[in-house]
Amino acid sequence: MSTKSFSLLSLFIVFLVLDFHGVVANGDLITDVCKNASAIRSQISPIIKYDFCVASLKANPASKGADLLGLGKISMETCLTNATSIRSYIAQILKGKKEQPVKHALEDCLTMYSGALDNIHRAIASYEKKDYKKANIFITGTDSYSDICEAGFKGLTKQSGDFSQLIAISVAISGMV
Repeated sequence: MSTKSFSLLSLFIVFLVLDFHGVVANGDLITDVCKNASAIRSQISPIIKYDFCVASLKANPASKGADLLGLGKISMETCLTNATSIRSYIAQILKGKKEQPVKHALEDCLTMYSGALDNIHRAIASYEKKDYKKANIFITGTDSYSDICEAGFKGLTKQSGDFSQLIAISVAISGMV
């Protein structure tokens, strides 16, 4: 087999593998990744909304030139920013609450989102070390924190839903890597 034939065969295999993973369809990586993420997750749980996925990834200017690995990191960083914002919001609400049941639920939520932040930091560190399996484990485990918080305090439904979407996007992308 000539070098040229081998190179063309290698190139064909690379594109076949990328297409198999749903990454190359129309040349817009973000929309392709979000289509794939929506389809994969919808078989398990109807969590990822395509438009939300595209908007959340495109919101970061670095996503414009990012490859799949870059989008994975961007999605995890978006989760980190979102969890930090929710944790700050909970802390602000907590300052004004005196009644015990609500105060206790908010304290639990604060603890939950602190745990989520720790997990996301671990996921990002593992991802940067190219330990994608470990990153996926850490990011996957993070979603339960918002569920537990929401079960105790119903005042964060929108934030919890968005956070769950962002986590699902990160899980889907790290599964594509």
